[in-house]
Amino acid sequence: MYKFFKISSLFEGVFHVIFSEKMPVLHAVKEETDDDRFIECAVGLKADFVISGDRSLTGIQDYMVIRIITPKEFLDICLDMQIYRGPV
Repeated sequence: MYKFFKISSLFEGVFHVIFSEKMPVLHAVKEETDDDRFIECAVGLKADFVISGDRSLTGIQDYMVIRIITPKEFLDICLDMQIYRGPV
């Protein structure tokens, strides 16, 4: 289990935040249509990942080229890439 750490240190200088006004309308999540908004944002922003603990999203795993992963999986990827070097 990962200990709490300052999330901003993970994103400093490595990840970029981009905002988009236009997003495609998709129907990717069958269980909960409200969750489609997350996929729409990710597609509109050409994201590599959607990070969520929501099972209706993580159950999809991939949408187009976007990987849908849990926070733990994301931290594992960051640790493997040596992006995050804080306490675990």
